[in-house]
Amino acid sequence: MKTANGNNGHLKDALLVLNGLFYLEHKDDVLIITAPDIPDHKYYIGIPGDLKELKEMPRTVDLRSFLLGRQDNEFKFPPEIPQFSKSETGTGNIAATGRFQAIVPIPLEIYALRKGSIKDFHPVEKSIVGKNILKSSGPELGTQTCLQYKGHFPQEWTPTQICHFYAENVHELAIKHVNHAYRMSRTLFSYPDKFDLRMDNHFQLLPIPPHNDEQLKRLKLSLSDQLNLDELNLVLPDTDTAAANVANCVQLAMTA
Repeated sequence: MKTANGNNGHLKDALLVLNGLFYLEHKDDVLIITAPDIPDHKYYIGIPGDLKELKEMPRTVDLRSFLLGRQDNEFKFPPEIPQFSKSETGTGNIAATGRFQAIVPIPLEIYALRKGSIKDFHPVEKSIVGKNILKSSGPELGTQTCLQYKGHFPQEWTPTQICHFYAENVHELAIKHVNHAYRMSRTLFSYPDKFDLRMDNHFQLLPIPPHNDEQLKRLKLSLSDQLNLDELNLVLPDTDTAAANVANCVQLAMTA
């Protein structure tokens, strides 16, 4: 496997971890990561213990000058990341920047973290996008995504080789919130009416606990890297935490 500038063996691993609702679109030689603009979502960047809220940042950032990825055409999203086909569902490409959008190289590797089961992912029966996800994904589904590169991040984002993007709710999750977030996501797509993903009433699931497995050790991620915003006590210090499970707002990959 080659990186964008050849060997680059002297460069360190750089890990980008996504928490919350993002859409990942593989387009030509880049990956476009888009967070929809949801009023009751919070947007942070950084690492646990040193997070910056995204209030003043531009809506689109290009990290290709910081991160090196792969240059071959072998990239595919692993089935553990919920994914749907743009052509089969008719949604088309991402056509708007949403609240925040990052342009990154194709990652050297992509990992699903804090995984649950596709058996717990229950879109409404009439959803074309939902049926496509069920056909294209699983049997395990991640609630977090980790992208591995060589390089580094802007120093004002993180002093380490790890950077998180958070796009999450500020209250305990319920099916009403999740479906509202999916409805508002329609404006991102070339054909908004075709994005019909909604969840049904099989929503109340046990949370997927963070776990310190071999993959996490290999990536040099800690248990805190698996926590969502309210688990980090940033927004819900006095209430029950919003559970991490596959029915919640997670990352969705888009294939051709």
